[in-house]
Amino acid sequence: MTRNVLTLSGLCAALLLAGCGSDSSILGGSSTPPITVTPAEGAEGVWRGNINTPVANARLMEAMILGDGDFWMVYSNSNDPTQTDALLAATGIVSGTATPNDNGTYTVTSARHISLEDSRRNSVGVSGTFSTGSTLTGTITQSPAVPGSSLPSPADFTALYRTAYNNNLTLAHLAGTYNGSMTTNAGKNSSSITIDGAGAITGSDNTGCTFTGTATTRERGNVFDVTLAVGNHTGCGAAANKSMAGVISLETNRAGLLALDGEQKQAFIFSGVK
Repeated sequence: MTRNVLTLSGLCAALLLAGCGSDSSILGGSSTPPITVTPAEGAEGVWRGNINTPVANARLMEAMILGDGDFWMVYSNSNDPTQTDALLAATGIVSGTATPNDNGTYTVTSARHISLEDSRRNSVGVSGTFSTGSTLTGTITQSPAVPGSSLPSPADFTALYRTAYNNNLTLAHLAGTYNGSMTTNAGKNSSSITIDGAGAITGSDNTGCTFTGTATTRERGNVFDVTLAVGNHTGCGAAANKSMAGVISLETNRAGLLALDGEQKQAFIFSGVK
C-alpha cells in the first residue's frame, strides 16, 4: 500500500459500550517500565461505540484516527445481541485519511469500505464531529449507494474516546501470544498470534492458514504499524499469498489487528487476548 497504515485491531463492550470510556489498566500486568502519558490532539485517538442502523440491534464499531491522519474503522454484524466486541464480531472495515478541522469537524478522504458480510467493496464518504479526548460522531455514506448492501447508507455512528490511547507503548508491551479469532473473506476461525520483543509476528488459524509479519512503534499511542505476509493455503481464502499492511492496537491484554492488501480488496482482522 502506498499510504501509511497502522492500525484496525487495536474495534460499553470490548468494543462498544461494554467497555467504552476510560481504562487505566493498559499494561495487563506487564513488568515493563512505566510509559509516558501523552494527551491526544484534535480527533486523534481510539474510539469505541456503535453504528445506529434502522435494524433493532446496532452494530458495534471501533475507529482509530492516528497522528498522521490514518483512519481505520471496523464494525460488527447487526444480528447478534450477545456480541460485545466489534473486532471479535467483525464483518467490515473502512479505511482512509482523516483531516480534522479547527471547528471540531473532520472529513475522511479516499475512504474504502470492505464488507466481509456480503463480499462488497466500494468507496464511501465519512465525516462528522469530535470533542478532543471525549466523543466522536460521524456518518458513513456509500458513494454511490449499493443496492442490497448489508450496511445502510447513510449510517450514523457515535463513539467514546479510549484513554488507553494516552499511553505510549513499546514493543515490549506488545510482546506475547494472543489467542482469539481471525476473520477474512473465508470466514472467522480460531487463531493464535505470537509477537516477540523485536516486533516479529507469526500466527496461524485452525484451518492451517499461516501468516508472518512485523510490528513497529508509532510516535504516540497504544497503536503499532503492521505488515503481514499471508501464506498460500486454501484456508486463507482470497487473502492467500497476499502482502498486507495495517495496524494493531493493545489495551490491557487485548490486541486488535486490522490490515488490507495493496489493492484494498482483501481484509484481515484479528482479535485476541494474552
